[in-house]
Amino acid sequence: MDPGTNLKIVYQTAVAIKEIVEVVKANQQQCKRLSQRIDAITSAMKAIPDEELQRYERQKSLNNYRHCIEYCCQFVTQFQDEKSWFSKIFHKQNYREEFEELNLRLTQCATDLNLGINLTQIFDPKLDVSDQVTDLDVIKSKLDEVAELMIQKQDEQLRYIEGIEQDMEARFTSFKYQLELAIWKISDPQKAQNIAEEEHGFLHIPYYDLVLEECIGQGGFADVYRGKWLSRDHNVAIKVIRIQYIDERVKQNIVNEISIMHRVRHDHILNMFGACMEPDKYALIVEYMSLGSLYDVLRRQTPQFSWSDRCSVATQMVNGINYLHKLPKPIIHRDIKSLNILMTEHGKDFLVKVADFSLAKIRHEASRQSSYAPPVATLLWKAPELFVMHGKHTTASDVYAIGVVLWELATGREPYADMDVSMIYVCVSQGQRMAIPSNVPSSFAELISKAWAQEPKKRPTCQELLNSIKEIAIELDTNNKPMAEPQEFAAPGTCKELGCKGRICAKCHKCRDWHFSGDQDQWNWVCNYMNWTMADETRWFTRDTVDCRAWELFTKRDGATCLDSIDPREDPKPQEFAAPGTCKELGCKGRICAKCHKCRDWHFSGDQDQWNWVCNYMNWTVADEDRWFTRDTVDCRAWELFTKRDGATCLDSIDPREDPSFFLHDHVCLCEKH
Repeated sequence: MDPGTNLKIVYQTAVAIKEIVEVVKANQQQCKRLSQRIDAITSAMKAIPDEELQRYERQKSLNNYRHCIEYCCQFVTQFQDEKSWFSKIFHKQNYREEFEELNLRLTQCATDLNLGINLTQIFDPKLDVSDQVTDLDVIKSKLDEVAELMIQKQDEQLRYIEGIEQDMEARFTSFKYQLELAIWKISDPQKAQNIAEEEHGFLHIPYYDLVLEECIGQGGFADVYRGKWLSRDHNVAIKVIRIQYIDERVKQNIVNEISIMHRVRHDHILNMFGACMEPDKYALIVEYMSLGSLYDVLRRQTPQFSWSDRCSVATQMVNGINYLHKLPKPIIHRDIKSLNILMTEHGKDFLVKVADFSLAKIRHEASRQSSYAPPVATLLWKAPELFVMHGKHTTASDVYAIGVVLWELATGREPYADMDVSMIYVCVSQGQRMAIPSNVPSSFAELISKAWAQEPKKRPTCQELLNSIKEIAIELDTNNKPMAEPQEFAAPGTCKELGCKGRICAKCHKCRDWHFSGDQDQWNWVCNYMNWTMADETRWFTRDTVDCRAWELFTKRDGATCLDSIDPREDPKPQEFAAPGTCKELGCKGRICAKCHKCRDWHFSGDQDQWNWVCNYMNWTVADEDRWFTRDTVDCRAWELFTKRDGATCLDSIDPREDPSFFLHDHVCLCEKH
């Protein structure tokens, strides 16, 4: 390794040790002293000349020092571990011998490096003795804490051992059952046929092929574990169903439901890999989603959702449910709730999948055999028509539940949090719903209201929900675009290119006008800093009162956001005007356009802000760019923008809003033709 890289690692390791020492739980004083000595040696190394570092002996010493402090870093790290520091103290106390050995190694490294520092003072043995006494006193003050933590650790170990014993027994039973199954397939043709039919619907995974690692949730009918599918070396979620025994009839119903789940494949439906169907061990093996349920994400408030995220989550969720509803044999989910909307990270975004559809028989049997009551009742997402006896689940009742989930997504709150079960029944039955906060966009609030409408027929379909969410996402994205920054322009006439009299942008120092570079297709917008508001979209150049969309696209393609000049690629149409003085309005002396029979001048209609361009037919050639109204040879940019906003494409008269003596002027057109 070259000396420069070695030095960089040394500096970084010294900093890391200093940070670790700040948070150690034991032997704080000895760790701190070790860090100070490393800092003293490392600081002195900065004075070593570069040519000296190239010597073999110096490189060897530097390499030894790097290895030494890397070991020091590993050593002090063990005292910051919350789960083990007390155990190390209980068995080893203050680690006096280890610190003595490390200090000896550091002394030797510093000597070999020949840094010219006072090692006797830095490595004073009296300081080491004092540090050991201080650390022992701290340990004495923590006797009760260490003893309590040791008891907790021992309890955890005992529980772990008990769990291993129980798991070993379950695995023993699993191996035994699978062997019996194999023998039945050979010895009993009828049983073999039944087993083959059952295994045809989905993959049967033996319990011994699964490892249950951590309980990550408890649902209405199962305990959910993060685990491993051993033969596939795959991380999975294992839903252990709370069923001890089932007869053949119930088993067949459950097999049918699992078969349906296994066949459904969609980007936003949770993948089911298979199921364990052994006596006393019934489990679903499904895709593992790292973020858990939407309900959990909203409770944790991590990660935080933007409105773009909310629309994405809603779209993916409804997409999955819409797929179920549109199958040749439509599947009603029956249990849509935020607990069954699962999420995982997908790059910088989220991947959302719908879980636990079509499991009515499994839920019923689990609730019959288990006394477990889930902390969050499905009632919160239940449609009013299901409160009556024999109420039937439909796609509309699924949409109602989606509406409640959308409310959760918009507010981040738990539905009906302050109400008991009886109050929820009454309110939902009477058409009362949770309040939608005012900070929720009106379009999203309207979508929620439609989804949880009292009458099932008034609720939209999932496809209609998808269309609405797409429109809302576009609307919110448009509204959230940053407003244009205020623009500043330098003094008029400061652009010197091609005799342009425009203004220079004070921020990018470029002119905001179009400059011709010699080729018909080479008109270039030389200032792309100018940003226009939405209202400025109306300024597009028009011909025959029709927007020139091709020209608009041309400018958009080249980064322009406004048209201040005409379309240089189109030939101007010849213009004809009637005899002078034929316009009769307000004594105007202008000419009438022979094509549209309107005067091409400005007419005052009584209000200072109501000057109107009465002829929008007039189109100008490239040369006509010079006709912009000028005062003291300076472009009146504000007046130019005013005319653009009102659809005008040329100024043939002076600015009537700035010159009240307008009607006294004999010249109403600055064009050489008139």
